[in-house]
Amino acid sequence: MENKDFSYDNFLWHDMANGGYLQKGEASMGSGKSLSKLIGVFGRINYNWRDLVMSSASLRYEGSTKFGPNDKWGYFPAASVAVEIANMPFMASQKDWINSLKPCVSYGITGRAGSSYQSQATYDSGNFYLMDGEWMKGFGPKRNANPSIGWEKGITTNIGIDFELSRRIRGSFEYFDRRSKDLLYKYDAPNLR
Repeated sequence: MENKDFSYDNFLWHDMANGGYLQKGEASMGSGKSLSKLIGVFGRINYNWRDLVMSSASLRYEGSTKFGPNDKWGYFPAASVAVEIANMPFMASQKDWINSLKPCVSYGITGRAGSSYQSQATYDSGNFYLMDGEWMKGFGPKRNANPSIGWEKGITTNIGIDFELSRRIRGSFEYFDRRSKDLLYKYDAPNLR
């Protein structure tokens, strides 16, 4: 339900009929229901070599009923590596004031699913048709079918360096980049039927 132009706001949704839009014929009402399922498998490997090189790699394999039959499943890899320069043998003489100096890099892809029924043709009410001299509300196409619609991907790259000096000063400098690929977006298009 939607109504606006209330004379008194404290009743919240308990008095929807009090809004001025109902008297003007501009209030609206709607309903909906959706169902979707998501299944995924996740694996990760971590490796630490002598507290000098630390790395991690993961892989997600996910499927969603929100997509068309041609592209329900997606692979989403991620990897990271860091090198602790302060633990290297040549840094032993600097250990009193350089406690940590760790460049690191990571890259990963995540999947986003969006809303249900994106791959299916849908219909919507709201169109009016003149029938026997009267305007009747009817149903018409809202979205074309797209059996190849699939996962939107978020691609993230992070390059940085963490540091600790004299056991008192800690910080990091980072470059972070996140981009979207295969964006799930709704736009109006002609009906192809």
